[in-house]
Formats: sequence, C-alpha cells, structure tokens
Amino acid sequence: MVFSLFLALTLTAAVSASRLRTYKIDKSKISISGISSGGYFSVQFHVAYSRDIMGAAVVAGGPFYCAQDNAYIAINACMLLPDLINVPYLVSITHATELTGTIDPVSEMRGDRVLLVSGTKDTVIVPGVMQKLLEYYENFVHASDIGTEFKIPAEHAMLTDNYGNDCSYVGKPFINNCNYSVAYKALHHIYGDVVPATSSKANSAHLLEFDQSEFFALSDELVSMDETGYLYVPSACQNSSKACRLHIALHGCLMSREVIGTTFVKHAGYNQVAEVNDIIVLYPQTHSNALNPYSCFDWWGFTSPAYASKLGPQMAGIKAMVDRLTG
Repeated sequence: MVFSLFLALTLTAAVSASRLRTYKIDKSKISISGISSGGYFSVQFHVAYSRDIMGAAVVAGGPFYCAQDNAYIAINACMLLPDLINVPYLVSITHATELTGTIDPVSEMRGDRVLLVSGTKDTVIVPGVMQKLLEYYENFVHASDIGTEFKIPAEHAMLTDNYGNDCSYVGKPFINNCNYSVAYKALHHIYGDVVPATSSKANSAHLLEFDQSEFFALSDELVSMDETGYLYVPSACQNSSKACRLHIALHGCLMSREVIGTTFVKHAGYNQVAEVNDIIVLYPQTHSNALNPYSCFDWWGFTSPAYASKLGPQMAGIKAMVDRLTG
C-alpha cells in the first residue's frame, strides 16, 4: 500500500514536471517553419492562424489544401506532378474556407514574411511544387515580402551549414550539409534583426521535453501525435524579465522523435540561432499509425476532413501549445 502510494506520487510528479509552462513571449513575434510534411503543415497553420503567425518558412512543401483530403492527389500532384496543381482553385478554396470562420481572414497574411526553399535535386517533392506554392502565396502576401532559394543542388532534406549528409543525398535523417542554414535564413528573413550563430553553441540543458498528451486525444490513434514534444528555451528567456520571440519548427516524415530521436531538434540548426537571438523554439512531435506509417504531419486528411483548418486535431493541438506558452 505504501509503495503503491509512493509510486503514484512519483509518477504524478514526473508528469507535472514535464508540463508545458508559460513564458514571457511577444505575441506579435510568433512564426513557423517546416520541412516536407512539416512544410505543408506550416503553410496550412500559417493560413489558418494568420492573426497569430507573422511569418513562415517552407522547405519542400506546397500550397494550402493541395491534397484536398485525398491521398492519391497528395502522392501524385502535390509531390511529383505539379502541372496538375490548380492554384486558382486552391486560392478559391482558401477564400471559401475563410467564410466558414475555420481559418483567419486572409487579409491577415498581407504583411507577413515568407521564405521558400527548394533543392534543385529534390526527387521527393519536386521543385515545381514549390513554384506552385510561390504562385499561391503571391495571392495573399506582398511579393516584396517573399524570399526564395531555389538554386541549391540539394535533395529532399533540411539544409544546414555544418551537419548532415552530403547535399545531394536522400535518406535519414533527412538533414543535409549544403553550406546553407535554413534555420538562420528563415529566422533572419522573418524577423530581420537575427544574427548568425557563428561561434555560439546551444545549451543542451535548455532543450526540454514536455508532455504533449494534454493537447491531443492520444487515445484516438488517428491523431498520430507522440506523447513527448521538445522546447528550446534560450538563456535570456529562462526568466520573466525578457520578452522573447517564439518559433514553431516542424519536422518532416521519418524525422520525428519516434524515428530519429533528437537528431532533428538538436541538429536542424534552430537552437544555435535561437540562443543568440532570444527565440524560443517549439518542436511538436508526431507518431506513426496505420494511416500514417512514416509519422508525417497531416497535410492530406488522415486525421480529419477538416485537417487544414482550425478544426484539424493536429492544428488545434499545436495552437493550444502556442497559447500555453504565450499565456
């Protein structure tokens, strides 16, 4: 009896200790980025929550609602056959969805900053798909606020300037050393005053695990989210005296904690830049299931037909994380 009580108290304390807490964050400085499925998800999160998101960076993603709740369209048009992507139709779907109130007014994107990155050798999501994303964003964001990098001879990967496979390699952990830091370029393009992490190192003690289960109905396997997520909190953001910025960094398929452990959250390059620029980085983590065997973020509808809107389970859960962090 005594041992059982002790065990229960210990487990309760462990859960409590990993609960996501609130920090002092400038709510006007929240941004998002992602690679592959995380890139597609970043677009739909930006569109759905544009009142809150002031900038986005996308590596190897595509337009909002490209898959149209259809896996066949996702793996064909939205990855390999961009000529089949009807951007005017997707723009009209965006406007129609706005009328339902399940995404924010599209006018909220007008002053946002967007960076698009695509490798010339990408065979998973071919470069033409990102050209379609550029065409899509030009309907909502000032052209002068959109940056592009479409000339790097990179395969399908998160690009860094100091870690990973050869730039032309495709495979785990889908992080390639291409002498180009997406993390820095993205944060610099979005915020403007970000300095590179030339000589800084992230503090490993500031990479925290937190319990994701309170943000998702994990008993529903279709939600496809891990029990654990990660948060990097720079030294200057540890106490309440400094109002920091917040960036959401999304992994791609086969890049989650379940598949590659902490490789993405430690080596994608965000933490080093965040440490010297007072940016908290949120790393939500997916988990595989029968409909999502590669632990992707949902950009084609396996969680819900409303996956791309505020009604999507993954969308709503990550927004709840942001709300908790910002208070």
